[in-house]
Amino acid sequence: MSSEQFIIPQELKSPTKMAKWLYVSDVIFIMIYFFVFMILNIFVDERLHMAYYIFNLVIALILVMKSPYNPPKRFYHSIFYFLIRDRNIYHPISIPKKYIEGNTDINYRKKTGK
Repeated sequence: MSSEQFIIPQELKSPTKMAKWLYVSDVIFIMIYFFVFMILNIFVDERLHMAYYIFNLVIALILVMKSPYNPPKRFYHSIFYFLIRDRNIYHPISIPKKYIEGNTDINYRKKTGK
């Protein structure tokens, strides 16, 4: 046996970064988004083209941001999952403990006066 140490990678699948927060998949999504909105450009009045471009640029950047409600996913993933969800499944709504009647948390009582 040799005394060589082998490095085992901890992560097998990692996305390719183009900038600090921009990934290749994000650029591909933005390109597809721009292709679609350029096709739809014919329905926009010529006087509004610049506003249309700026609006779509802002929306494209928002869609590729990470979702605060589902951190590993992007906003466009969250919207897609919202649209395809099964509406016949019951999802319980959890109520934070501070809103439950008879809460004994002293800081909660000081803030609310209860």
